[in-house]
Amino acid sequence: MEILSIGDKIKRLRIYKGLKLKELINSKLSISRVSAIENNKIIPDDESIRFLAEKLGTTVNYLNKSVSDQIYENLNNLDIKDINSFNTYKENLCVAMENNLLDVAFYICNNIFNKINIINRNIDNEIIKLIPLYLDTVISMGNIDNIRIYYNDLSVYFFNKGEYSICLNYCRIIRNINTDSSTSQDFIIEVFLRELYCYLYLGDYNSIYNNKELILNYIHNNTNEYLTHDFMQFKIILGIKYDSYNLGECNHILNTNIKDKLRFMYNVSLAFNSNGNVNECINICKEMYKIIVNYDTDSYIEKIVICGYLNYVCYMFLDNSILDNIDNILDKCFSMCKECGDVKIIMDCNMNKIIYGIAKRDIDIIDRHIDEILFYIHIFKCGIDKYKHRIIEGIYMMYSCGYVDKSLFYSEILLCE
Repeated sequence: MEILSIGDKIKRLRIYKGLKLKELINSKLSISRVSAIENNKIIPDDESIRFLAEKLGTTVNYLNKSVSDQIYENLNNLDIKDINSFNTYKENLCVAMENNLLDVAFYICNNIFNKINIINRNIDNEIIKLIPLYLDTVISMGNIDNIRIYYNDLSVYFFNKGEYSICLNYCRIIRNINTDSSTSQDFIIEVFLRELYCYLYLGDYNSIYNNKELILNYIHNNTNEYLTHDFMQFKIILGIKYDSYNLGECNHILNTNIKDKLRFMYNVSLAFNSNGNVNECINICKEMYKIIVNYDTDSYIEKIVICGYLNYVCYMFLDNSILDNIDNILDKCFSMCKECGDVKIIMDCNMNKIIYGIAKRDIDIIDRHIDEILFYIHIFKCGIDKYKHRIIEGIYMMYSCGYVDKSLFYSEILLCE
């Protein structure tokens, strides 16, 4: 829905009805005053609005509906799964900024980072451009709670992108912002947990260990069962890395919903692999695969998460030369990733296919999936660093097998990227 000021509405209705300015005057409204109203130089009083609504054949409510109310109405009626929803958010954000509606602009930015970014990660390059505008809005508002929300949104954003070092910086900023009684304890704990997950995915187990006492304290004193499950994971992970561990402690986690169970298994498998206990890691991956192939969900976000875990399982199998039935597992993974449609998930799956092609010395597989990764990198402007090592291996395999032209072709593209 197009957003119009009260002056714009009056002018459009007058022109649509073929009325002259002089036909909208009365004892209080001169031609110059009506013109000033139409050009948004003055705001009409209630009596004038009632008169103009009657003259223009509309309602007082329609004329009175503010720009901010129209924006909220637009966004409330929006299907965030619609691929065009981001453009609608951006258009409404521009209107909010033009009208200096900072609270509305803040609301839109917060929604973009919390909803649109999660639902449609393929527009990541567009979303990141909004960070300076979001910051300007927050600074102009000067509200400490909004500043805290801004930094939290960015920490979650970079966490979901897998840029854990940047996420950590924002988490530390949040913790350094003075908290008061209005700050939810659960919010503070969630930020701390996000830090711990960043350390885990960066392989920084020493930093997790440095927070051991705090972790144990939260386990014993926290009343939120969901957050307690998270801290129990880290207690077990620390046990795997430094002391003895007892997986029996996590039975209540394994009996929760499948998504949390898979997350726990993934995190524990990382700890086993980091500690050199590859057999335990692979055993967990096998159990994860059994769960994933029988898991069905209509949630788009859950599908992305599940596909991410499946890509990890495939990678661990390939990296440890467990090739039994791997072609069928990879095909299943590729089918699920294509169905979910997330670019980063599809690229990870293509990387696994390249690794498989190298293991089998199958040039056709290597060629097909290097081509697809480079296509996605070019179209969606995705970062190439994560995939460069495997692409170079694939190119070298092509070269060593005599496919010189293909290897030179891909090498030139890689240099351009």
